Amino acid sequence: MANIMAEEDISFLDPLGELLSERVYDAGNVKRQGNVDVYDSNIVGQEIALCHVYAILPFSDGDKVPWNTIGSIESIFALALAAQHLNTGNSSIVDQVEGLPDRCPVRFSLEVADSELSESVTVNSVVETLSRQSLAAAGMVNTNSNLTLSNSNKNIPLTPCFFVGAGRSAVSIPSSIFTGLQGHPQLSPISTSTALDDKSQHPLFGRTVPADDGTAFPLIIYFRDILKVKHLGVIHINDAYGSAFGQGLQAAAQVLAPDMAVQAVEVPLDGSQERIEYAIQILKNTGYAYFFGILFPTKLIDATMEEAYRQGIQGDGQHQWFFSDSAGGELVSRSFPRDSVLAKSYMGAGIISASAGSPQFNPKYQKLIDSLRWLRSKDQVMDFVNSILPTHWESPNFDGYESIYSDPNFLDTPGLIGPFVYDIMISAGLAACQVYSNFNPELTGAGHFQAIVNQNFLGTSGRVQLDPLTGTREAASAFFQIQNHVIDTERTTETDIQLKAVLSDVFQEGTWVELEEYVFNDGTTNVPLDVIPVDVERNHFTPGVRAGGLAMCGTCMALAVACMIWTRWNKEERAVMASQPIFL
Repeated sequence: MANIMAEEDISFLDPLGELLSERVYDAGNVKRQGNVDVYDSNIVGQEIALCHVYAILPFSDGDKVPWNTIGSIESIFALALAAQHLNTGNSSIVDQVEGLPDRCPVRFSLEVADSELSESVTVNSVVETLSRQSLAAAGMVNTNSNLTLSNSNKNIPLTPCFFVGAGRSAVSIPSSIFTGLQGHPQLSPISTSTALDDKSQHPLFGRTVPADDGTAFPLIIYFRDILKVKHLGVIHINDAYGSAFGQGLQAAAQVLAPDMAVQAVEVPLDGSQERIEYAIQILKNTGYAYFFGILFPTKLIDATMEEAYRQGIQGDGQHQWFFSDSAGGELVSRSFPRDSVLAKSYMGAGIISASAGSPQFNPKYQKLIDSLRWLRSKDQVMDFVNSILPTHWESPNFDGYESIYSDPNFLDTPGLIGPFVYDIMISAGLAACQVYSNFNPELTGAGHFQAIVNQNFLGTSGRVQLDPLTGTREAASAFFQIQNHVIDTERTTETDIQLKAVLSDVFQEGTWVELEEYVFNDGTTNVPLDVIPVDVERNHFTPGVRAGGLAMCGTCMALAVACMIWTRWNKEERAVMASQPIFL
């Protein structure tokens, strides 16, 4: 693995930890220039500009239970790796990093906070962090802050240079308003709401993932071209992310598949059973066979699937469900009792996501995997990353991250957002070095953000290219994939079923490419009809009743003909002529 990282480069505490110590203990000589702290570093041997990165991502749910559905923990390893690459000029993944410390005085340090999937928690954390700027300017930095930076530097609050995060769009929307107003770029690896493209509200927000309307287009193309679907039901949560995604799907269908009928319903994030029942009833009444869910967290997805099964639109082999990437890896991270409702419901389920790709399509993605696997074996690195992860020991629901670390497959993949986080750090780092120089010794938020959106490099998630007007990843530069969830025969037991995600299709350059035949809910590769056939109960008469009815009908017809003939034959008779006005 020498080509990935030299042995002497694993000392994360040198570039990331000792710089923090030096910055704090030599605070009297520090100058704040824009969003960086400038001082003479004995460690580096020159004047440096320290750019402190504040990452706020979801590491627990609202009950303080550890939550790693989108790979938040893996992403911090990727973030630390990227910071180390920038600080040491390691270009094993991104070519432009080669020799960066020799031509750039900017160095990077890290801090990590937990958004807890909550808007209020995130905003409070951001506001508290931004308040350090005024405190530091007034010489009143509070050294008793409870924010943890590293093993050797606990309780040291530093003013941030830029923010990484958050997770949910509903969380990034309010937080990016505050960061933008205070002049700090905020870059997200997974917030996809189109509302974040509004630069009047989010002037310094960017992302290395496409917006929802960018994801909606390949999704509609998949349903239109691969599955031949003309009827689609959509159920989404009623927050900014879910509502925008649902609207994006309908708009994309109008453009790409005008003959496709899309029925959308919403459910609240709190998972009200009454609202779930109502939404599922609407979808059932459509008679559609294909549904797309924009749902989270896991308990809401489970509750929705259980209700869909109860109402007969899931788990019967005729109906097929797909989900957005908000479902994360929850379908494969747990087992289901054999013949249970959820086991039947999730069999054949698909997840579409903007992805960093796969090793066979992106060699740099493979290099990131190799680097993370190598780091996993280094106790020093594990200790450092563990020291900066946020904890909630005050809560009885929090038991640490050991159950995640102990998974033998931990860091075998970079998680859902790891590659996007790595590319965020590299993009922001390269941009900082472009803006800050001996000729321009200041790093303002506006200047930094403008340089970020103008970056163009081949990263772990593919060609990183942002729209300079919105700061959003260009959909054409992104990689989309369909993961098909099927039974994992190696891990399934007599009592429990374990699912695995099979990469079935990938979307590149406007076309879906099939890698594996998709296995649907009925366990076959036969594409289901998009509308459930109507089962008509004909309730025909028995042969005896039919024969009797036909005989009576024949008798009536014969009598009618006979009467007609008799009347015609006797039309000259006086009695017939006298009764004609009434009789005829």
